[in-house]
Parts: sequence; structure tokens; C-alpha cells
Amino acid sequence: MKAVKRMLPKGPLAKRQLTNLRVYNGNSHPHEAQDPSPINVKEMNFKNVKRS
Repeated sequence: MKAVKRMLPKGPLAKRQLTNLRVYNGNSHPHEAQDPSPINVKEMNFKNVKRS
């Protein structure tokens, strides 16, 4: 929570955004219907492609 708070700009909008933030431990959370899936960002980044 602290890390996210430090990344936001200081002001009233940041305070409103933090009130809507929910942080959960582990994979279980009440939003199971959304069916989240892991994304491999490393493969999606074109900078990681080996050039020949």
C-alpha cells in the first residue's frame, strides 16, 4: 500500500484513488468471476527479441 501511495501524485485525486484501492494476499479474492490470467510481459516487449 505504501509503495502505491508513493507512486501517486500528491493531491486530492490521489486520496480518492487510494480509497478505491484493494490489496489482497495470495490468489484468493472476492473477484473470482473476473477470471484473471497471468501475462508474460517479457515476451511481449520487442526489446527482448534477439536480433541477428
